[in-house]
Amino acid sequence: MRQIGTLVDERQAMKLTAYLFTLGIRSQLEEENGEFLIWAHDEDRISQAREEFQQFVQDPGAARYQQAEEQAGRLQATLVQQEMERRKSAPIIRPRPLAPSSRGLTFVLIVICVAIGFATNFGEDREDSTLWRNLLIDGPVLIGGHFYPRPKFSADWDVLHGQFWRLITPILLHAGPMHLLFNMMGLHNLGKLIEARFGSRTLLGLVLVIALVSNLVQYAWGGPYFVGISGVVLGLFGYLWMKSVFDPTAGFRIASSSIVWMLIFVGACFTGAFGPIANGSHLGGLLTGMALGYAPVLFSRFFGR
Repeated sequence: MRQIGTLVDERQAMKLTAYLFTLGIRSQLEEENGEFLIWAHDEDRISQAREEFQQFVQDPGAARYQQAEEQAGRLQATLVQQEMERRKSAPIIRPRPLAPSSRGLTFVLIVICVAIGFATNFGEDREDSTLWRNLLIDGPVLIGGHFYPRPKFSADWDVLHGQFWRLITPILLHAGPMHLLFNMMGLHNLGKLIEARFGSRTLLGLVLVIALVSNLVQYAWGGPYFVGISGVVLGLFGYLWMKSVFDPTAGFRIASSSIVWMLIFVGACFTGAFGPIANGSHLGGLLTGMALGYAPVLFSRFFGR
């Protein structure tokens, strides 16, 4: 918005703004020290607005200005009527009602992670912790009194011998109290939103699918020694991100600043600034959550529902 001129007569100033309105140039008046400043809104039409101002100053009594207020009134009435008709015909988007069960699963997941964290001493005694070894995606092999990881996707991979829970359970382990704390904060904030809107079953399905994919990506990326639910947390963020953009009925809104900071965090982890990080899990979880959030949009486009 820029100032295009000043008039001392309020009646003439109103006449000019009415005329500019008939030309499709949005403008407004602002009184200051007994004068009326005229501002034009549209940056791409500032030059035209200033030319019209100069022509008005030279001949404010011209016939086109005399008729401008009446024309502007009719045009305004037409625009109001069109907007009312548009609103009548526009579909009404109402957020989905809250699910009957709002936070039960989120609370259970937090309790399980905290309990396992203390039960395994956060990995400090991992060689002596049978629970820790049995929740990894592949248990280590004992050689000469010490445990060593097996080669990735080897024939001895525990999952191939029926221990399918290992595909999910690494998300329940955490390497340190702060690791647990930050992940539980993220799980609480995101999990309760999804559970409140879609219910516990949807949240459980999301957690299992995101955990499965993110764990497999990290296993292929760096081997079996990785722990934490951060890949799932980032996946839930990605899911909410897509819902906030493509599904207004979901009732989610994520600030652009939050998205930017999340992407910065994921990128910074690749630099090693935060120490050893399961980057494959982060990336796999985020992309999986985004895919799950966007999948209904693709379905509706292809099948018209």
